[in-house]
Amino acid sequence: MLKKTFIAAAISLLTFISFAGAAETAELSQNMILVDGEAQNVSAYMIQGNNYFKLRDFAALVNGTEKQFQVEWDSASQAIRMTSEMPYTMVGGELSNSNIQSQKAYEATSAIYLDGEQIAFTGYSIAGNNYFKLRDMAKRFNIGVEYDNQTGQVQILTDQSYTKTAAENEASKRAQAYLSVIDKLTNQYGEMRKLSGGKAVSGLVTAMLVDFDSDGNPELVCGYADDDLNKMGRNLNSYLSVYHWNGSTAEKITNQRAAYLYSGNGDPTYFSYGSIELYEESGKIYSYTSSIGDWALIQANSGDRHWTEKLQTVQNGKWVDALSVDCTIKWMTNPIGELFTMQDNMTGATYQFMGKTVVSGNQEQANALDNRLEYIKSNLKTYAIDPPMQKFDSLHYEDTPSVKQTVLLLQLQAL
Repeated sequence: MLKKTFIAAAISLLTFISFAGAAETAELSQNMILVDGEAQNVSAYMIQGNNYFKLRDFAALVNGTEKQFQVEWDSASQAIRMTSEMPYTMVGGELSNSNIQSQKAYEATSAIYLDGEQIAFTGYSIAGNNYFKLRDMAKRFNIGVEYDNQTGQVQILTDQSYTKTAAENEASKRAQAYLSVIDKLTNQYGEMRKLSGGKAVSGLVTAMLVDFDSDGNPELVCGYADDDLNKMGRNLNSYLSVYHWNGSTAEKITNQRAAYLYSGNGDPTYFSYGSIELYEESGKIYSYTSSIGDWALIQANSGDRHWTEKLQTVQNGKWVDALSVDCTIKWMTNPIGELFTMQDNMTGATYQFMGKTVVSGNQEQANALDNRLEYIKSNLKTYAIDPPMQKFDSLHYEDTPSVKQTVLLLQLQAL
């Protein structure tokens, strides 16, 4: 029952937020690979329609050309370090063939540096080896790539410059616009910094790419906090902004309080912390929010509790409600107990419960709405903005993408 559990309120290197699961399926590529016109004996894997190569295989393929580069593993920092225009040193095992047709691919997590500067590639770990997207590597080293749809041949052309596809050109413009947004928010709120001995934060905490409507045009989601603290030294105000690329500019389509969470009947300014709560259903991603309202007003109304729960997403470039329910809990003396009222703002219907019993409104519809809200809250992915004061077993905590992670990915797209 809604009132029996917590009230979650106001609010992937793959920094795209994904609900597809922990692993992708990598299929052995059937494309013939040629370098400067010569066929190569090398295995690649296909993931979501793109060829992925071992980084060392790619370095070996272009070695001896003007686009060559060195690859080294820095065990101390657990990082990959590349040096452009340097001959590649073979370590053994390069350009070997795989006979495994299908394998699980997990997000690659190693930091990558080129000429001392941290960069990003879209990458996966497959059977203990890092595989990176061919077009990402070719773009970074300015190497031509051509695909012949008739023959299935992939040409890697070291004597040519990289030519972006129409989709990459659009992604580049979008990335530049999103980088500009991040710069403005950083200038306005500052970089993330810890307050109150680490119990609170301030500044731009996170930026992530979320394709809410699965149209291939991801939105930029930013979470930030100001310097105001509550009486316990925790964040009082955390915010969520969503930006949509409309083809010419990054349009801010919402700016609202982030979710906060509290447990029990205490002052929500004591129990709160800000987070971004995301939910996936039928291929679309939604932001879940709940607003408990003004604490002083709750006290003035003999402890009656009021809040609104919402599921919001992007539709035709606009931020819209997919679900909106006003909730009230009122203590009754006759009969004794809590009267729980739900008003479905999408249909106008109102339902009332005493305990688990529907006392007003269509019983089947009331239970269906209550169960739906419970299901949504039990399947949220939680991305903390403020440092959580405690971990709630009912929440699914995810690693909150750092601003730097997303900036690196956007810089790659902007090339």
